[in-house]
Amino acid sequence: MKIKIRDVLALLFAIGSMIITPFAVAHAYEFRGYMAFGGEYLVFPMGLVLAFVVLELGHKWDEFMRRRQIKHVLRQRRLGHGVYIRHEVINCRCRAIPVLVEKGDDCGEK
Repeated sequence: MKIKIRDVLALLFAIGSMIITPFAVAHAYEFRGYMAFGGEYLVFPMGLVLAFVVLELGHKWDEFMRRRQIKHVLRQRRLGHGVYIRHEVINCRCRAIPVLVEKGDDCGEK
């Protein structure tokens, strides 16, 4: 399986926020001069939220590009350029994902 940039970014955000949190807490204590709980503890949860947003936007982008490609194929098919769509069920959020095949391949039409 190919590792995507969004997966690496999400991992970096999660690990980076985990590493930065103790330093943020120590700096806040030093700056205040007394023990208190503040927003420095939200660095790690916000890093996880940011990682989730990166992953979710990446999935939305993939879905957008797939739909755009399907529209292109349907336009080509309407013009008679011999491109067909075969539906295969791939375990991706329980959806059937269309796979593009050229004319002459086994596309289920006889």
